Amino acid sequence: MESSIQEDNKAISHLRQSIVEGKHWYTALLEAIALWEDGQENVDGQSYRYLIGGEAFDLRLLARRLLQLANGLVPAKGKAAFLKNNQPPLQITHEQFKELIGDTKYKAYLNYFYGITVENALISAVQKQVNKELKMYPCCQDPREFEDTYKRIYGKDKESLVSHFNGNSKYTEDSIEKSAEFTYWLFKYRLNNSDKERIASDTQKGLKNLSKKQRVTFWT
Repeated sequence: MESSIQEDNKAISHLRQSIVEGKHWYTALLEAIALWEDGQENVDGQSYRYLIGGEAFDLRLLARRLLQLANGLVPAKGKAAFLKNNQPPLQITHEQFKELIGDTKYKAYLNYFYGITVENALISAVQKQVNKELKMYPCCQDPREFEDTYKRIYGKDKESLVSHFNGNSKYTEDSIEKSAEFTYWLFKYRLNNSDKERIASDTQKGLKNLSKKQRVTFWT
């Protein structure tokens, strides 16, 4: 624990010092992320959970946290465009991005992107499809005859999935559906219970829906 705290302090110091010495804050930020060790922390009563399921890295949350610690060294306009609108101030390649944050964090970042960001977009896309069908259906037909969103994607209704997940978690029923851990668990469940063609098709559906909402980059 003490070792990780030292590394995290090193990350914060690196961010500040690099910016002061003239390095662009975005590059310094990615380098600081590479140095960060803790998977979670509690600060002033607020919990920051950067590593989901031990393998999915919420890079944007850590970026937000580090930029808070930059003590006014980062231009407010550029920071807001990056954090709120997913607009990096510098255009870099995937290879440069990977090199700056390191292989381990890059792989964990991809786990988060596909396992949580894209998975949520997939659920949203199928929910829209279900809602559209319900509106088109005759009013005399019981809408419960439609398979719900989760059953279409995962082969089981939401209640069964929540129950299965809750048997191996510390979350209450009220918080499960909003938790990133549950979404990541759903992603892994889908990979383990669908054929390759279905996995690819559903993933593309999620990516397509995501691209409608925001500019999809490796930072999405």
